[in-house]
Amino acid sequence: AVDFEKFENEKEEMKMNLEKEKHEMISKLNEVNEEKNIFEKKNKELQNEIDNMKLAMTLNVDQIQIQSKQQIELLEREISSLKQDLEITTTKQQKQQEEILKQEQEQE
Repeated sequence: AVDFEKFENEKEEMKMNLEKEKHEMISKLNEVNEEKNIFEKKNKELQNEIDNMKLAMTLNVDQIQIQSKQQIELLEREISSLKQDLEITTTKQQKQQEEILKQEQEQE
């Protein structure tokens, strides 16, 4: 009878130890889950930052392309205007030279 009582006590003690270990493991698991959630949240925040940076860079590149295109168009208009001015000036000079020649011919 003594052995049976001793066996029951050991069995009860083992049961309590297992229950204690189970609670410790659950506690550790909860801690790990909390850390995992914090990590996932930070990861998501970093991913959002990366996505925002990519978007900003894309918008920046688009803006630079638009500005470059506008600058090119402006330069093309300026060149065109300068060509017209040159043609007008050249035409005026030709007319003046023709007038001078005409006057010289008339004087002779």
